[in-house]
Amino acid sequence: MSRRRFRKLETSSEFDEYVPGKVILSSRLVNWNNLEITEFSFPDFLEDGSAPGLPCHGLALLTEGAINGECSVNRGPWKRRSVEYSEFYMDFWPEGYEPNWRWWPLAEPGQILQLATVYLQQGFLEKLAAEVLDVEPERVELPIKLSVKDEFVSQLILAVRDELKQGNPCGPIYAETAAQMLALHLLSRHCTFSHRIKPCKGGLSKLQLRSVLDYIDSHLGEEISLEILASLTGLTTFHFLRLFKQSTGKTPLQFIIHTRMERAKALLAVQMSVTEVALELGYESVGHFIALFKRHTGLTPLAYQKRL
Repeated sequence: MSRRRFRKLETSSEFDEYVPGKVILSSRLVNWNNLEITEFSFPDFLEDGSAPGLPCHGLALLTEGAINGECSVNRGPWKRRSVEYSEFYMDFWPEGYEPNWRWWPLAEPGQILQLATVYLQQGFLEKLAAEVLDVEPERVELPIKLSVKDEFVSQLILAVRDELKQGNPCGPIYAETAAQMLALHLLSRHCTFSHRIKPCKGGLSKLQLRSVLDYIDSHLGEEISLEILASLTGLTTFHFLRLFKQSTGKTPLQFIIHTRMERAKALLAVQMSVTEVALELGYESVGHFIALFKRHTGLTPLAYQKRL
């Protein structure tokens, strides 16, 4: 690896300062754990640029437009790139690698060009590998990969981006669940070691389950973090996810939504307005609440209320 030209970065937000695009969406304002996402809007022509080594793993997905150009890693040889949004090709930039780029889009000038970058800490991958796969942290390596066609990761990034745009109260737990899924997928498909997932049986104890359910019930109108729920049981988030589903038949996110909808029924029954119910349950968007309620019950909140 050639001598570094940049200062060593400590955070992904510092890395974003070197990206020539304009930030149009970022999870840093909502305090998500374990996973960050930033979406950039780029000029439709970029001759060349470079950035320091990433302080974490980066996964980049083109979300609008098309790119035709070249890239270089650690100031190595330039390699031709051609990517369109519909192809779901993505890049894996491991921690410490210095990306360099120059491109000119396939589309006409003025075409929107957007890129979503997800950041995942090496420590999170190592922790999950040690807890779930019995793999020593030093054995976990995510090699650099360019133009990888991985539709699972691509769709996951788009889903996380859309969840951030919605501003839903389930956002933090949604992101934490996505981080678990993404990390496990990377460990399974893209990291360089052999592994075996340990079985996890029995579900949560009655005391663990009761403490989690009581917490959810008393915080339905707030953001509920997966890490907080796991901490109530003394388990890692990954093992908590698996044991919670064994105990309830639902993921924490599914259970929280179900519980919110059941609470909504009770509030509608005492003639609270639809807007009041949505705000009471933490939904900033009344339209999103109405859509979730109809999906859960088959009726809009107002239609449900009229049938009581």
